[in-house]
Amino acid sequence: MDDEASDSRHKHAREWLTFLVAAMAVVVAVLGYIQSRAANHDATKARKATERRSEREQASLVDFIVWNREGVRTLSIANHTRQTINDVKVIFDDETYLTVGSVPGCVMWYMGPLKTTDEYGAEHEVVLPARLDFTDSQYPTTKWTLTRTLDKRKPEPELTEDLTALFGGQMTTVTTAC
Repeated sequence: MDDEASDSRHKHAREWLTFLVAAMAVVVAVLGYIQSRAANHDATKARKATERRSEREQASLVDFIVWNREGVRTLSIANHTRQTINDVKVIFDDETYLTVGSVPGCVMWYMGPLKTTDEYGAEHEVVLPARLDFTDSQYPTTKWTLTRTLDKRKPEPELTEDLTALFGGQMTTVTTAC
């Protein structure tokens, strides 16, 4: 009888040990799963931050300035990237605008002088400051607004007049070295 009681106690102890080992294995598996999800989340955050920095780096290679070019006050867009920027629009302070379209990589776009006369002899001058809206060529594309700082696209104001036809003859491009 003592042998049967002893075997029963050993069997009962083995069952509890088996249960405890299985429970510990489940706990270790769950902890490993939680840790791998946390590591995956951290890696995703780091990848997205790197992508945002890369987007901003590319977009920051676009310059938008007013300067004197050969003695003429000129508006200039310099695309120092190797990629075309699209949907390029210059919006002036009085909410008039120029539709530039696209500026290829390694190209300077100029418009000058900043005054012109229409077919009736009326003089028109763009009202500065201005802002530049464009879309980069990276995938996925990002819309940007460039004023004194570079930001994700700001809402467009209520635009009043397209000056593209009026100033079209004063727009030129020059290929540069990137």
